[in-house]
Amino acid sequence: MTMEDGWPMASATSMPDTADEARNALKGPKRAWSSPSTLTVPSAAMELKEWLGDSRSFDPGNHPAALQSAIDDFNRSTESALPMNVRDAIQAELTALKAALVPLRNDATASRAPAEAALGVLLERLKSPDVLRAAWLDLWAKCGRVESSPDAIALRRDLFLACARLAEHDLEEFLYDLDGLLDNDASTVLRIRVALGDTGMPDSLDAPEVWETTELSATGRRDLVSRYLALPVAPHDHVVWLAYERAALHLRNAVTIENMAFFESQIVPPEPQAIDSKLAQYGEQWTDHDGHMAAEMARGQGIVLVRVFLPANTYVDPVQTARDQVEALVTLGKFHADASWDRVWHLLPGAQHKSPTQLRLQLITPSSDPAGAGRDRQARVFREMATWATAHSKIPITEGRLAEAIELLGWWRDAQDQSALGRVTANVRVIEVAGSRVGTTPWGDHLSRYMKSAWLVYQCRRELAATIYDAVGAELSQLPPAMWQPLQTIKDKTVHYDGLDRVDLVPNSTRTAVEELQALYPRHHQVGRRLRTLHNRLDKPAAFDQWLTELKNQWLSLVDRLVRIRNAITHGGPATPGAVDSIALFSSYLAAWEVEIVLEAALTGDDLVAAHNTFQTQKSDFLEACKTAQRPGDHLYI
Repeated sequence: MTMEDGWPMASATSMPDTADEARNALKGPKRAWSSPSTLTVPSAAMELKEWLGDSRSFDPGNHPAALQSAIDDFNRSTESALPMNVRDAIQAELTALKAALVPLRNDATASRAPAEAALGVLLERLKSPDVLRAAWLDLWAKCGRVESSPDAIALRRDLFLACARLAEHDLEEFLYDLDGLLDNDASTVLRIRVALGDTGMPDSLDAPEVWETTELSATGRRDLVSRYLALPVAPHDHVVWLAYERAALHLRNAVTIENMAFFESQIVPPEPQAIDSKLAQYGEQWTDHDGHMAAEMARGQGIVLVRVFLPANTYVDPVQTARDQVEALVTLGKFHADASWDRVWHLLPGAQHKSPTQLRLQLITPSSDPAGAGRDRQARVFREMATWATAHSKIPITEGRLAEAIELLGWWRDAQDQSALGRVTANVRVIEVAGSRVGTTPWGDHLSRYMKSAWLVYQCRRELAATIYDAVGAELSQLPPAMWQPLQTIKDKTVHYDGLDRVDLVPNSTRTAVEELQALYPRHHQVGRRLRTLHNRLDKPAAFDQWLTELKNQWLSLVDRLVRIRNAITHGGPATPGAVDSIALFSSYLAAWEVEIVLEAALTGDDLVAAHNTFQTQKSDFLEACKTAQRPGDHLYI
């Protein structure tokens, strides 16, 4: 067997089918495929729940608009991101909720109790196996049609994963089982059939007849997955190992705090058996795998290892749950010690995880770059400093407008290292300061006046670049051997890597790249669908116009949500993680363009209103040129 994107291939020339495409769609669940402009129904429902339950004293001047915005977000998700089978499964609950929301549209002071009750019923329904199974069948149906758009598959994929999270499935375990079923893995098929009661566990796995019924057709795999989704979510315990650098205990032995055991890495022996012998007394319900897990952890001066035991329960993401518990304790410690946040107790990426059916090991090392790479990056920063000083030597860096522009740049730069909530807060600060220098227009209107065209252009160019990068960046070992050399050839002609961390597209290469990649990728492949869709949009004015219409609708949703969340942050209102995450990157783009305009105006001495108008005109003129061209790609291809 060979592999394509993790897909089983019968030979180097066979093409993936519906089961293969569905299997691939469920990889990388933390990365959403669909546009952040439309929340999944579970996410929109949770955001609406927070607004209906808002406990603040009612402000008739501001709160009605915010509540209406949350209702609109929910309605958009049910109108554009709710496929047929899921809609049928929740139709009764959805109809009841929309009826309960009608009085609040007309009078925001009306009782929210009926809507809250109806929303509670809908959320319970969304957790049910019936809805999860309906979401699965919707995803399968779209993957089965060659003409399905990548956007349609993305929406259904993200909805299925959102329903699985809401049902409190351990996504790692859950997707491990689905991957095995869709891959026709004999041991997984047998284990699931035993769980479903189709067969008993054989006395011996060596007999050939045991495996005769485990080879399934594509539709057989679809049906077995559908039945698997009806199994109840079972509680399990978990063990997770984490590592911190720039940390210390200054203790000779380990210390246990509740369900967490802390170890100076220097006291941890290198061999698993020695680790078990020395440290088992400190870890709650120490397992036979703990020694192997600890042996893979980072070691050295200033590194502390943490073992977290999670008791039997349902966890959507056990590793993240463990991280959150430890980070909460570390945050309290830093606060009371008055410690510098970015200098001590820094959590390293990665974790060792023992679940009921799997042991997941990964090598965890300190985050510091090798000295050579670090010097190269530092030198690049210095070169940029010298270039700036040479080009703008006549303008003191302390000049008023320039100093403010650099301050805003610092806010934007610092925002990139924050959580989603921190990023939005800092980016909004940049947007509002810049907007206030232009006029008194509400900043939501300011964004639509000056930034909308820039965002539309950027989305078009971003989709072009991202599609090419995703196509040429696939692991060759996971693609049919027949694709390896052609893909490498296209990559060499199209992508330039500077040896550090900067990747660029080679000028005048992208049109040919899209055409060649489109011909190379198979039909049942999300990247192949994206390439075909992109080529059509850049080749045909009607398709490009339709794309722009979709992007304009996305813009309206994102700006509306950004304004609502900005007001919620400022005034202590609801802001669910899903909604905040959905506009974090959007806010970064807007803030970056504001910094660009303010900085350029400070350097040239231009009026800031004129600078904003020039920026907007350049982008809108470019869009108009694309719309009137015989082929929009003549302007968009790089």
